[in-house]
Amino acid sequence: MKSELNRNSSTPKVIEGFFSKQLIQVVLVALFAFLLRVYHLNFQSLWPDELYTMCIADPTHSVKEILNGLKTDFHPPLHYFLAHYYFRLVGFSDFTGRLLSVFIGIAGVIAIYFLGREMKDHRMGIIMALVTAVNFYHVFHSQEVRMYILLFLFAIVSVIFCLRAIRRNTWQEYIKFIILTVLLLYTHYFGMFVFVGELFWMTMMVLFFKSADFKKVFISCLAVVTFFLPWIPYILTASHRSHWMPAPKPWFFFNYLFDYTGRDPVVSVLFLLGLVLFLRRLIQLYRNKENEKLAGYLLLSCLLFFVYIPPYLISQFKPVVQLRCTISGLPFLIAAMILGLESLGRRWSVVLYTLVMVSALINLFFIRNYYATNTKEDFRSLAQVVDHLDVQEPVVSHYALQFNYYFRQLHSGIAVIDPDSTRPEDVLKNSRTFYVLNAHSNENLMTLSKYKNWQDYVKMDFVADTIYKSTFGKKESAVRFTER
Repeated sequence: MKSELNRNSSTPKVIEGFFSKQLIQVVLVALFAFLLRVYHLNFQSLWPDELYTMCIADPTHSVKEILNGLKTDFHPPLHYFLAHYYFRLVGFSDFTGRLLSVFIGIAGVIAIYFLGREMKDHRMGIIMALVTAVNFYHVFHSQEVRMYILLFLFAIVSVIFCLRAIRRNTWQEYIKFIILTVLLLYTHYFGMFVFVGELFWMTMMVLFFKSADFKKVFISCLAVVTFFLPWIPYILTASHRSHWMPAPKPWFFFNYLFDYTGRDPVVSVLFLLGLVLFLRRLIQLYRNKENEKLAGYLLLSCLLFFVYIPPYLISQFKPVVQLRCTISGLPFLIAAMILGLESLGRRWSVVLYTLVMVSALINLFFIRNYYATNTKEDFRSLAQVVDHLDVQEPVVSHYALQFNYYFRQLHSGIAVIDPDSTRPEDVLKNSRTFYVLNAHSNENLMTLSKYKNWQDYVKMDFVADTIYKSTFGKKESAVRFTER
């Protein structure tokens, strides 16, 4: 009887694993990251790019309408469709849109833990997750309704299964790699540079380390390209469009690194120190021919090289590099920095990790005052002001699409007119007075040559977050109606 009781009361291994110390640590880090991202989530208005996402992913749209909307965009469709079907389930608002990014951001924190564990061990995974949890740039994009935080997530999981495919050499892992990499490519075009980095590394594993199956590597990479082929015509079409991005300067990487940390000099210096130590350790492993450890270092090196160097070179002819696009390289910067600091020994590395965490939190809450500083254009407040004015006159704005989202949220009867597609004579048939809304630029976009037909009707010195009331035919008498 006693032995029977002991046998029945023994804890199953599954339950033991569920309540393991390691799992509890991961859950606590994820909860910590969630609190940092959900706090003051709806404090600021959506800005134009977020509003563009909301308008394209509108749950009332059909698939055809979404694809037609994407003809005016530069990005692949995955995030828009994900948001579209998510909105159908949970509702359509600023808060639900940003909450989707919060969930994706938490998934990224958990994913980077598994990347660290795959590369080394549980300890490295937890440290990488903690550093990501407090990273300013990751927090910022986890509160924004755009695809960049999804790019961060899929870049990680694609690399995880790339590593597993090479190490375990099973079709099951290669198929996972194919699926996740295709999702990465359909999330953002910078996923291509991650994929090329993986491809280059896998080729090295085949040719020089003899630790990968050429047939499986070739078929899996060919499958990724094949599944992405349907979107190639769209890329060719989009490549001919002009874009506002300037060509990056030679020192752009250091500027970007500073921005990743929220312009925190302490964390930036520690990142640079970690990267220098990472390179030193890479050279040591190569000289000592420690191929097993060297493989992971080479993978990170390939990923960082292809995310930053080829885009920079391409940008000298057609600018493609932009800070937020390179979030695809941020997880590998974090991994390289931590591996570099680890080479100093456990005592020193713990001190430096603690310094990174403390400095990042002080910067987030007190120096940048991130949660209480309004840094985005206030489309929401301007729409509320106009709605309360109960205007009957026409309302014009270059950001008609974005403003109309907020007027629909307010259940207002106001429909903002886009001057890009409407002549002033058609708008002012029945009214000599109209309103002009501006919430994005300090320039008066109405004065550009393509809108010269409107120049006689609007004030010439627009500033951001303003509402103007103008009178037909009296440019000089136009007055600033409201400024917030």
